Amino acid sequence: MQKEEVRKGDWIRIKQVVLSVRERDPHLPSSTRAVPLECYVNGWALFEGRVGDEVEIETLTGRRLQGVAVKVRPRYEHGFGEVVPELDHVGNLLRLVLAGRCSDRE
Repeated sequence: MQKEEVRKGDWIRIKQVVLSVRERDPHLPSSTRAVPLECYVNGWALFEGRVGDEVEIETLTGRRLQGVAVKVRPRYEHGFGEVVPELDHVGNLLRLVLAGRCSDRE
């Protein structure tokens, strides 16, 4: 299977190994200690390559970092968890308080 191309200027995600398994703290749980500590960072590719290659990126803040390209045009897939029914009304109440139409003591 051919790896996806990375073109200069593509928005990509890279992976860096921050600490190897040997560098992990011995006081960590064994399951944590058994894997390297990794960091994922998004930025614009500064050179061409392929997913799986070592590449250099420039981040939104202008940092230049090197790592292994893992994804071209990565999606943001985070969420804020399940709805908490007890907090459903807070947003509307806060808007009323800030607009001066409701006291925060009601």
